[in-house]
Amino acid sequence: MAIAIVRHQVSSFNAWKAIVDELEPMRRKDGMTSWNIYTAQEDDCDVTAVLQFDSAAEAEAHLSNPELKAKLQSAGVVSKPQISFLKAH
Repeated sequence: MAIAIVRHQVSSFNAWKAIVDELEPMRRKDGMTSWNIYTAQEDDCDVTAVLQFDSAAEAEAHLSNPELKAKLQSAGVVSKPQISFLKAH
């Protein structure tokens, strides 16, 4: 199992979430097995996503997908994402 944690700023959480929800087929196709979204208590536009995949290769491929990057930009991502990859033991 591999986990990717992605944190970025968005211009509007609701607008971002609406577009992200439409990406479910892409998530499934790219091998994502689960995902959770969190926001900072003091700022709903400070978004952290915790994404689970069967392998690190699937996580890296999903997050480097140019179509995903374009969709997220159109969803209002306004900062460079901070991405961390974790592995389960």
